[in-house]
Amino acid sequence: GIGWTILLFLVPISGFIPSSQTPAQASSTKVGAHSYRPSTTSSLFLLRAAATDDGDIAQQQPSQPQIQVTNEFISKTSESVVDNTFVSFTLRGPKAPRKRKKKSSAATVTDYDALTAEKERLRGCVKTVHGRLIALQDKKKRNKNGRGGKESSDQEERIYMQATTKYHGATDLAENWLVSFNGAEVEKGLQQIFCPDMAAKGSEWGASPLSNPDLGIRMAELTTTDGTYEINLILKKPKLKFIKSKASKENGVDEQTAKANNQIASHDRAKNVPLLPSEPFLQRLGVSDKDGKPKKGMASKLRQCQKFCEIVGRLVDTSITSLPSSDQITTISSADMGCGRGYLTFSLHSFLLKKYSDQYDVQSRGIEVRPKLVSETNQIAKELGHDFDGLRFAEGTIENVVLGKKDERINGECGCCGDGTLNILIALHACDTATDDALWSGIREGADVIVTAPCCHKEVRRQLDPYLATAKDHLLADVLRHNIYRERMAETVTDSLRALLLEIAHYSVQVFEFIGGEHSAKNVMITATKCQNQRSESELKQLRKRFRELAALHGVERQRLAEWMGESLSGAKDVEHKLPQLSTKKMPPLTIDPFE
Repeated sequence: GIGWTILLFLVPISGFIPSSQTPAQASSTKVGAHSYRPSTTSSLFLLRAAATDDGDIAQQQPSQPQIQVTNEFISKTSESVVDNTFVSFTLRGPKAPRKRKKKSSAATVTDYDALTAEKERLRGCVKTVHGRLIALQDKKKRNKNGRGGKESSDQEERIYMQATTKYHGATDLAENWLVSFNGAEVEKGLQQIFCPDMAAKGSEWGASPLSNPDLGIRMAELTTTDGTYEINLILKKPKLKFIKSKASKENGVDEQTAKANNQIASHDRAKNVPLLPSEPFLQRLGVSDKDGKPKKGMASKLRQCQKFCEIVGRLVDTSITSLPSSDQITTISSADMGCGRGYLTFSLHSFLLKKYSDQYDVQSRGIEVRPKLVSETNQIAKELGHDFDGLRFAEGTIENVVLGKKDERINGECGCCGDGTLNILIALHACDTATDDALWSGIREGADVIVTAPCCHKEVRRQLDPYLATAKDHLLADVLRHNIYRERMAETVTDSLRALLLEIAHYSVQVFEFIGGEHSAKNVMITATKCQNQRSESELKQLRKRFRELAALHGVERQRLAEWMGESLSGAKDVEHKLPQLSTKKMPPLTIDPFE
């Protein structure tokens, strides 16, 4: 059978003690506010034999210089942790193969096969390992005190070395090695990574260096406050190279040590988000508690609000910088159609106020049909104080807004309105054609930014079903015969038609996933920003051609936004334009103009 050879290479214990310290002095050293002892454990490498193709045993061992320089690197890493000069380390394995560009001809099947084979050979092997020091709190056992059953817990902060391993074609792995009084766990962790037969230990693919002896760590870099240590194990006679840092030369070690300590303390730093969970309006709306943490079941709502503000913020920045009359903007006004309880309305107003209040007046409007919600949200806005004076809610529907000026058409102007206001139109989860009504409202008013998240795409689905029943030889018949795909196709076609119509109305359009499906099933968002210059007639002609072809392919003979805009789906030049019929059910009139 195949035998195994285990060689133990020992590093002297003194190698882990800085030259400026005696063993007694190095017995206890502080890292930040934490004390521990340097390791007295010998560094070892486990090397094993590999079988050749003919069954003979061939030693696949690193050279003596490679073993020595690797031991030196581990020793320096241990010393830097003990000396409180450690910043980070990075280990690198083999690089991922890439397709080479050929000048003469395209890549052949053989080239792709070779590339695939190399990727499979590397699958599960270490790509990079990044290490840093972090501070974590270990929760001790909770004890109940008093009759009320209140719980108390003590938390002890400890220092860990966090090693994040990235693999080729496999799941990444993060491990925390406790920086104990002798640093044994950190040393052991590095040994396992450098050791060839342990290199793929953490990968679920478990690639074996027995068959691939060159898949171990090839290069390593240790960054300290004094400088950088580098080794290149590809070389036959590698050496530990030291590059002294400029900061160490100019500013001294004390400043660099402070930076290293700040790195440890920054592990649990607050994320840079547009909205903090501790915002008073989020607490009033029931999203977060008095401690500024999301309530149970509201974390996804908080993330939705944060993501929404990020998206609108970028769109507003784009509009301000691209508009030729941006220096004339005095007000940023947003109108949220069908705002509900106003989670996103409050969030956007707060975000815009903090970001732009020094330059512009911020006004926000929420339109909601349910009187009770309107009353509650107005009361909350009033109680939040002066900052929310510019936020108001009104009873009404999107139809009320559209009917206000039903005979108007696209104003044909690019840029913000003449009164110096940059208008933002928002309609999230407006059901079926209500999204089209909201889009037309924004187009008609010349809104600079339009943001919608469509919902319930029924209009196209009602036309798609009878069309496919007669079009048996349809190009996509085998796909659309399944209801689930037909439903998805109706959604895709509806939003694609809307995007084309917005482009015809001189907007730049993007359609993308608003937020992960785990937060909301209706997570497609359409955003549009007013073009600086109008599109040419030839561009509009091509857009209208694509619009009609897409509609014809799916049997769409009517589309609400197209009717508002007077766009023909048949291609006929002389089409009698009729405004779409709105619902006749009674709705309360708007008490305020959403754009004023």
